[in-house]
Amino acid sequence: MSDVLSFTNVGISFDSGANSNRVIRDVSLSVAIGEAVALVGESGSGKTTLAYAAMRHLPRGAAIDQGSVSLFGEDLAAMRAEALRNLRGNRVAMVHQDPMSSLNPLMPIGAQMVEPAVLHLGMTRDEARGRAIRLLDEVEIDQPGQVLTRYPHQISGGQQQRVMIAMALMCDPDLVILDEPTTGLDVMVEASVLNLLGRLHRTRGMAMLVISHNLGIVARLCSRVGILHRGALVEVGPVERVLTRPEHPYTRALLECLPKLGPDSRKVRLPTLAERSTGPVGRAAPPPVQAAGNIVEARGISVRYGARGRAGEVVALDNVDLDLPRGGTIAVVGQSGSGKSTVARVISGLMKPQAGSLTIDGGEVAGLWVDERPEQARRQVQLVFQNPESSLNPSHSVGYALGRALRRLGGVPRGDLAREVERLLAMVELPAEFAQRYPAQLSGGQKQRVAIARALAGRPELLVADEAVSALDVSVQAAILNLLNDLQRLTGMTLVFISHDLAAVSHVADRIVVMRHGVIVESGPSADVLTKPADPYTKALLDAARELSLTTQFPRD
Repeated sequence: MSDVLSFTNVGISFDSGANSNRVIRDVSLSVAIGEAVALVGESGSGKTTLAYAAMRHLPRGAAIDQGSVSLFGEDLAAMRAEALRNLRGNRVAMVHQDPMSSLNPLMPIGAQMVEPAVLHLGMTRDEARGRAIRLLDEVEIDQPGQVLTRYPHQISGGQQQRVMIAMALMCDPDLVILDEPTTGLDVMVEASVLNLLGRLHRTRGMAMLVISHNLGIVARLCSRVGILHRGALVEVGPVERVLTRPEHPYTRALLECLPKLGPDSRKVRLPTLAERSTGPVGRAAPPPVQAAGNIVEARGISVRYGARGRAGEVVALDNVDLDLPRGGTIAVVGQSGSGKSTVARVISGLMKPQAGSLTIDGGEVAGLWVDERPEQARRQVQLVFQNPESSLNPSHSVGYALGRALRRLGGVPRGDLAREVERLLAMVELPAEFAQRYPAQLSGGQKQRVAIARALAGRPELLVADEAVSALDVSVQAAILNLLNDLQRLTGMTLVFISHDLAAVSHVADRIVVMRHGVIVESGPSADVLTKPADPYTKALLDAARELSLTTQFPRD
């Protein structure tokens, strides 16, 4: 058979008691031997559901109730359990978006990588360990032999994702399904991993099904792309044609949502799918609020992990000086491990530096945890994390979560909570009835809006967004970037935007701080950093970002 994977008129439904909800509707798509095909669409469009169907790994309550899914010409539904086990991890492998959902927290990395090669390929453990080291080296993990001895929680998120890619390649599969494979990686590692995947695809003839919201990745890796909208394929064709001359209105709308890397990007709002139906597309953003002085001043901040001067010591921040002007947006960029998130934790009081001074609104707080800070200082600084799933309690309704923050941070009396919850929801452009919903009833973008609303409960003067849009699809990302810009201007708060996405940074930042190995190597106005980088490392970051952009790969007249 010429097709490694084939969906034929597939329909998938979720059974919720008396009701059945059709989430995939009449999808037909194939991946041929040695071909790379992408699936693109908004959050909730059904991309990941199709990926799980290809592994016969649909969650409980979901079932294929129309058509068929075939691997190597054999209907998955008719395949015996033993035959299916032999396929998974051997001829077919999957790389998930969240590596911690796939890596066993109780097993060292080495044991997890060695096991499939021993089971499926008949290698000795020493042979499998040697193969694991070579693959970790290929995905650019330093000291791969040491990494094999560590547990998943002892390596960074970017390293976890690279381990997952290496693990998927252990048995030299014929088909790899990649579900948002580089979401957690910085732009330079992302470029190198994509180079690796592209090389493996070419040299090994490995087929790939790539699920991604990053259209630059799709352009880089794939020859064909399917656009999925509300469970149906609305457009399928060659990548260059679909991404430069789309035929379907939904595809055109997705492309218009993409942030563009450039010094003038901040002057124009990103069009979103929601705004296309109401008219205000691409309107000019209002000028930022100007304010005097700095809300945060850091001098000589140093953070180390491990015993000082001993082997294994990690210097996360090394004598860092940083000023955060009032009423502006400062982006902090750099590779994974550069110290970006450590800066956020120090400013917010989740980490204490070993050396240095940190003042917030003139008060020294470097030696204080967040719960030791004065009440005003606690309210002044709030965080929004990358993954709202990990910060929203699934047992609490949206209204309860916001009400609790309003009571604790804003001192709002119980009698006023309902009105204030509605006000917060309105600020993040959510209807008042969302107060009754629970996190499981929200999309990824809606959860992030709730997380932002909760952070605004105490009317903070400084909001730290740590990779707050990196896991979102392009249309939701555009809406959140617009929202952060609008909120910053509306409230006059200072926004610290930590990201590895330089296109997103160019849409929000007044100033950019570039970090490498715990040191600030460059800082300045966004336009200067983006067009006239002074440090070779900044230039390398920008070159990697441009390399992955659609404009570079498919230049237009």
